[in-house]
Formats: sequence, structure tokens, C-alpha cells
Amino acid sequence: MERVSETTPLVGTSDLHGAAQPQREEFEARVRQAVLSAFELVQQASQSQIATIRFENGGIYTGGTSEGVPHGSGELICQNGRRVKGSWNHGKMEGHCIDLMTGGASFKGFYYQGLRHGQGVLRNEQGRVWEGTWKNGKMDGIFKIIDGAKTYFGLVNEKGLPQGQGKLTEDEDWWEGEFNNGAIWNGRYFLRFRSGQGEIGRFIDGRKSPDCCTLL
Repeated sequence: MERVSETTPLVGTSDLHGAAQPQREEFEARVRQAVLSAFELVQQASQSQIATIRFENGGIYTGGTSEGVPHGSGELICQNGRRVKGSWNHGKMEGHCIDLMTGGASFKGFYYQGLRHGQGVLRNEQGRVWEGTWKNGKMDGIFKIIDGAKTYFGLVNEKGLPQGQGKLTEDEDWWEGEFNNGAIWNGRYFLRFRSGQGEIGRFIDGRKSPDCCTLL
């Protein structure tokens, strides 16, 4: 796994889901907060005025305003081509927004006080996708990462790299256990070779254990 721009014993997938319960409850609380925030913005939008704001940096905003700043539903078009459509609260993105960045990158999800906060989907310029929750602008908890034929499900660090318990799959190959900065550190793996043979073994402190087995 590449960067975004970015010791615990081995457990199975069922243990990972069990360990995820606190994060799931926290995620549900964040979603409720985001929905409530969006509801409040709808109420505020009824009191906002539709207008166009031209910023000194070349950006143009069209939509709800209050006291001369974005407030309510609207769209911002930046000079470099970036487009942001969604909800604002007194000049800051808040609620559900779609951020179409230059180069093909995008983020669709929830914001709070101008920061990514809650459930969202990030796609970078190379097409790599992160699905999960953000907290105060940073990735937080369990994510699903899709990178071509590779799929990872598990904990990540703030840079979006696998960190902690998770499982990475690519076709028939898989790595499961503890990851460190994007690489398997302690855990099991299985590899299928072009000859049809397979190999199963373990990683210990980032190195392949010599006691691997070749399967016919």
C-alpha cells in the first residue's frame, strides 16, 4: 500500500469485528451528530439569502449566505478548478459535502467546522479508495481500502496506511494480522504461484518466518 499523498497478538477476522465494536458505537454517534447538524443547517438555510460571493483568491461561491459568508446549501468553484458542493455553516463546510479536487481526486462525506468528520469516501488521483470515518479531519478507526485488485479491511493510521489488526487480499493471496505503516508485521499469509502451488506461513517482526510450507 502506498501513502495517501500518506503490539498486539494475531487475531482472526471474527476477533477484528469484535474489537471494532467500540469504534462502531463511536461511528454511530458521529453519524447522529452529522445528521443533526445537517438538519440544523436546513433550518438555517431557510433564513439565508441566495447570493454570489467572489473571493480575492479567485474562488466564486453561489448559494445561501449570511452576513456575507457561505451559509446553507451552495457551491464553491475555485480558480484551480476545484469544486465543492454541499452545506456551509457561517463560512465553514458542515454537513454532507462533495469535494471534487483537481487531478481527479474526490471526497464525498460529512464535515464539521470545515474538517472531515464522520463517514466518507476518499478517492485519490490514482483511483485508490478509502471508505471509513474521519475525526477532526483525520482518518480514524477501521477502513476499507481498495487499490486495484488489492482490498484491505482493518485499522489504519492518520496517513491512511494499514496500521494494527487487519486483512489484505489480492486475488487468492492474503495477509492477515498486525500491520505496521502499510506492511504486514506479525501474522499469517498465503501466496498462490503461477505454477499452481501455494505457500502458507507467518511474518514475525516484519520478516518471513523460515518455517513456511509449500502446498501442492
